[in-house]
Amino acid sequence: MLNITLDAVRSAYDNLNYRWHPVFNLFGIRTLNGEPDAFDDFIGCAYNDPETPGTEFSLSAYHATTDPGIAFLNHPDNPNGTAVLKCGQYTDSHKPGFHRGNKAHPALIQAAPLTVWRDRNRDNKPDIGGRIQTGMFGLNIHRANLVLPAEHIGLWSAGCQVFRKAASLAKVLAMARLTGLSRFTYTLLNESDIIKA
Repeated sequence: MLNITLDAVRSAYDNLNYRWHPVFNLFGIRTLNGEPDAFDDFIGCAYNDPETPGTEFSLSAYHATTDPGIAFLNHPDNPNGTAVLKCGQYTDSHKPGFHRGNKAHPALIQAAPLTVWRDRNRDNKPDIGGRIQTGMFGLNIHRANLVLPAEHIGLWSAGCQVFRKAASLAKVLAMARLTGLSRFTYTLLNESDIIKA
């Protein structure tokens, strides 16, 4: 089991020369050799009280996926292939909004270009490597089922970063609102970045 601690995440940022925000850091962790269609990744945040910047950070991490589901891997909705977000730090990449404009589906929506690999071989697993594209693809950070935790990724991700439980996203959105920030940097790490830390 991956040990996601504040020290490990902070060290990963330092090792990769990523910027650590003084109040709120939104991150994802892609697991190595993940299971197809499984919520076996993590999305979380490291934060402190915005009224007392510089104090000790707290960290929360939740089960999620940083990969698209099998449905979209086998049937890409883009002729170039399904989007698989490339690991990296994306400055001011997301802002509060609604997934696909649905007001019952609050999310952090893409607000700046992201870089993806395009997977078009339809082999049930996300390909890390290959053709790269950078642009506005509507890759949001949102939840799966509203009521029950999702068992499989299914149609919940065509490249988005998706929380398994709605309550997990709600907690992150609540903490994000407290910062007063209008844009949030998303940093996608590999599991190996945490292991090295």
